[in-house]
Amino acid sequence: IMPSHIGFESAISSDNWTMTRSILAENSPYFSTGMKLTFKPTDQLEMAALIMNGWQRIQCLKGKSLPSFGTQIKYQASKIIALNWSTFLGTNDPDSLRRMRYFSNLYANMELGRRFSLIAGFDLGVQQQSKASSTFDPWWSPVIIGRISLSDS
Repeated sequence: IMPSHIGFESAISSDNWTMTRSILAENSPYFSTGMKLTFKPTDQLEMAALIMNGWQRIQCLKGKSLPSFGTQIKYQASKIIALNWSTFLGTNDPDSLRRMRYFSNLYANMELGRRFSLIAGFDLGVQQQSKASSTFDPWWSPVIIGRISLSDS
């Protein structure tokens, strides 16, 4: 079990910029269960590939043979801008009902001064309405969160 590779908010409240998790974060997993392979070719770039039990699943679902997959690319563009793009491809259904889910999370974390920071992000997800359907139910969430520190500590 590991923290989710998707999003900038944590299940640990003290790590979040807001008092609670945002609606954007509530529509993405808190954790993942599976394997993660990380590659860091430079100090600025980190890439990861994941094989998971599903969308926030501790155990494999009975009757589900297909694992879920994820990717993450983190890029520290400069001292003030960090970019992240994470994806999910998989299902949380048994094979008999398999509805595929495709999800993408993109955000930028910007330190715009000694005491002001900004996060801007966008999530986009789609899930099949039924097995083998070409009709999908979409959801999306834009977000901008600003933080002002009252002291240097």
